[in-house]
Amino acid sequence: MNESAAKALSQDRFHAYLAGLTAQSGMSVIVKELDSNFVETETPSSMQFINQLNQYVMEVSISLSKQWQFPKEVTQVLQEQVDCDEINDMCSLGQITYFSDRLTKLQSLFEDGNKKIEGFNMSKVMDDAMCLMYQKCLEKGAFPFNL
Repeated sequence: MNESAAKALSQDRFHAYLAGLTAQSGMSVIVKELDSNFVETETPSSMQFINQLNQYVMEVSISLSKQWQFPKEVTQVLQEQVDCDEINDMCSLGQITYFSDRLTKLQSLFEDGNKKIEGFNMSKVMDDAMCLMYQKCLEKGAFPFNL
């Protein structure tokens, strides 16, 4: 998805592909560790836990991008995901990575049988900049789906 959005928005497709690929690499490492250490029947579900988990995922992903000797632009884009509070503070490729990550998660919700979400409104989960980016990508045929 990152590569498709980058193509539609005239950004470096290879760096976008690497950033998108690496952005969630840390999730595999952390989830495996959680699974091996967590013995309860329910997982933590507070927003604080989820936000902290997402930050750890990105920090592990940044480390992996360095170890794999990815281009510095890719590591910088991943670092922006941790450092920037607002999408508008990120470079174009950072915005695409942020946007694609959220959109991929939304797509997963819909594909997992949640398609009947009443009154779903994209603006409740994406700010104006992200909605505009999504619209531009749709217009250029970057995504094979429409939420």
